Amino acid sequence: MPLITKEEQLVKINELISKANQAAASSDFVTKLGGLTLFAGNIDYLAIQVARAMEQAVLRYDLIEKRPLSKQVQDGIPHEDEWFYDNKVSTRKILKISINYLPNITGPHESLKEKIREMCECGETFLNHRITAIHFLGNPRISKEKMEDAVHKAVATHNEFMLKYKSFREEIQPYLFTSSDKQYFFSNDTTK
Repeated sequence: MPLITKEEQLVKINELISKANQAAASSDFVTKLGGLTLFAGNIDYLAIQVARAMEQAVLRYDLIEKRPLSKQVQDGIPHEDEWFYDNKVSTRKILKISINYLPNITGPHESLKEKIREMCECGETFLNHRITAIHFLGNPRISKEKMEDAVHKAVATHNEFMLKYKSFREEIQPYLFTSSDKQYFFSNDTTK
């Protein structure tokens, strides 16, 4: 199946998140749940972008400093977006991998470690609220009011995640792959 372009992907995501924001502002509980589902997809997408940006920053620093490439390259990383979807890697796992990857971040972008940790923890908190709101529908310990409270908290946590993500992207941007870096890493042979 052919991939949509990056531009088409961003238009799609922005349109759906705009609708999710409208749904989250609704007074109707079921409409809010629909918005929450779209927010979950957004956090999934952004978790992948965080993981990829971290990989790129570490690997690019290795190249610039002429250090041996990180072990992750030998293991077939970095990955394009579609790899995460084709292999059905869960959002929670991506967030945990990102936190576990923090020791690899050295050099000029080391100051991002705490921001990345906070952002990933915020994503985990969102997932926990989403579980209460959606997956515990039949749980006799969870009242409708508690579910509604979880939706409210999940929406607030999504908004917090978005602010942290925006700050992260602004700070890490100078350390991401250039066109030649992408050609180097995304060719079929990373044993150069």
